[in-house]
Parts: sequence; C-alpha cells; structure tokens
Amino acid sequence: MKYKFIETPSHGYLQVDEKVVRDAMARGCVITGYSSCDGKFAYLEEDCDAGSFMKFMGISKDEIEFTYVEGFNAHIYPSIKGDD
Repeated sequence: MKYKFIETPSHGYLQVDEKVVRDAMARGCVITGYSSCDGKFAYLEEDCDAGSFMKFMGISKDEIEFTYVEGFNAHIYPSIKGDD
C-alpha cells in the first residue's frame, strides 16, 4: 500500500484513510490531538503522529509518496481526537 506525505511550506502530514487510523488507535496506536481528519482521510502531523503510526503499522519510507502542496492546511479540519 502506498501512503501520501503532504509537504507544505511550513509543515508536513501523512495522509491515511481515516478508518485505518481509527482502527490503529483502537488497537493502541497513540495519536495526539494535533492530527486532523476530514471524514475520509486523517492527516497525521509529522512531528510525532506520522512516525508513531508508521512504526505501529510497520510502514517503511519506501511506501511513502511525497508531494508538495503550497496551500494545504490540515488545521481547517477537526482534530482526530475530537478535543480541539
């Protein structure tokens, strides 16, 4: 499976199907309130959550497709934890 990493001028996010992230969270993967979701995808922030998720799921960097998006802002979406 390929995962998309969205790079912006100021930050980066691993884009993952929200259901996959919620399932991983239910199995013990720790995701902070800094990551967000839009109802289809979760956007895992690069500083902590993306790496934690990748480690938990056994995802290698070879499975990541990097893309640069100038105007992307994941913070317009609610926190995946619902505590924003």
